[in-house]
Amino acid sequence: MDSRVLTARVVQQITSAAAGLATGLLTARWLGPEGKGLLATFLLVSTVGSQVATMGLHDAASFLRRRRDFSLLRLTRVFDMAAASWGVLASAAIGVGMYAFGPRFWSYPISPIVAGMTGALVLLKLCALLHKGLLLAERRFQSVATLDLIDGALPGLLFLSAAAIAPPSALLAASCFLAAAVVVACGARTRISLLDRTAEPEGDAQIAELFRYGGRTYLRQIGQMAMARGDVFIVGHMLGIGAVGLYSVAITLSELLVRIPEAIGWMLMPNAASISDERARASTAKYARIALLVTAGVAIPYALSARALISIALPGFHTSAILLEWLLPGVVLSSLTRILSADLVGRGKAGTVAKITWAIVFVGVGFDLWLIPRFGLIGAAVVASAAQLVGAALIAHAYVKESGLKPRALFVVRHADLANWTRLAAAAMFWRNSERRVQG
Repeated sequence: MDSRVLTARVVQQITSAAAGLATGLLTARWLGPEGKGLLATFLLVSTVGSQVATMGLHDAASFLRRRRDFSLLRLTRVFDMAAASWGVLASAAIGVGMYAFGPRFWSYPISPIVAGMTGALVLLKLCALLHKGLLLAERRFQSVATLDLIDGALPGLLFLSAAAIAPPSALLAASCFLAAAVVVACGARTRISLLDRTAEPEGDAQIAELFRYGGRTYLRQIGQMAMARGDVFIVGHMLGIGAVGLYSVAITLSELLVRIPEAIGWMLMPNAASISDERARASTAKYARIALLVTAGVAIPYALSARALISIALPGFHTSAILLEWLLPGVVLSSLTRILSADLVGRGKAGTVAKITWAIVFVGVGFDLWLIPRFGLIGAAVVASAAQLVGAALIAHAYVKESGLKPRALFVVRHADLANWTRLAAAAMFWRNSERRVQG
């Protein structure tokens, strides 16, 4: 894995997250807890819906393209058909369901316009996810980074521009997110069409293998989504949409810290699929311990800064600062889970990750149903961190057992790691033309 590309990807992920954070704080300030809750619900349902509709195919592409030499042209056609068939059906079903059952579930009336926009956003995000999966399989990391940056920054820019003309509202903000999703989805598909596919044989479609491995990654993917976002649904149902607004601000703030392990994980998956298992294990262990060190070192000063920021910019959201402090231990531990899971999926062990993820989901949901009615939002944040603790322990145990490494290989940072990370940061300043420099 090209270290300069990785460092640049981390910088771009943090930039994208910062832009998304600015958008989240801006919408929270202008819309208030209830309006922010409605917008968060719109984004949450569309994100979960699009992830569910992928059927795990975007993750399967990395493994099958690198290790089975699947045809890029054939994979592109399959993904286009998927978006045009069940993607359309899923988006329509979610739009109708949002309108019909939203008021009963969220205790808040969902207008037909917002419901329809939710369905449309599901389809656009699905298309973007599938085609970005192909770009990752082709190691077009810079293209994915650019699309992620657009996805993070463009909604806020559009919202700022629109708010100068019309009064800020949840509907206006949702329209800006929808417009940005159009740009990202079209950009991802266009970039795929520009890749060189002339020398690839058509061969057998091997669709059965694609869906079979996609099914295993799908179980893991849906489990991770349930672990990361299931508590928001429970909060909305039990405490109302205003509570979702407060909780979503804390989640938005916490997600800035996961961008480093997220960037590493996205690159590790296709990398692990294309190199020997021995090299993949050594590389993954190194990045796991470095990511854990970085996120742990940043967490405390970040929490203090976030508390000051909320008190100044969002006086009605002081509860979000408290929630963030309870969420951060889980965020730090999730860095280990994200990296080890990406490696295991890239090397064909998606079933192992899926089993662990779903075990944590069931435990987390049970404790959510017990603690949220008693302790409110604090209970949800505590359960989120506890679930990440158990998840990190289980995935680390599974990885150590599968790889033959010692546990200290994942947790004990070496002097060479720090020196290497310093060199990477310096190299990123001179990084150019990443897609042509990617190495195995």
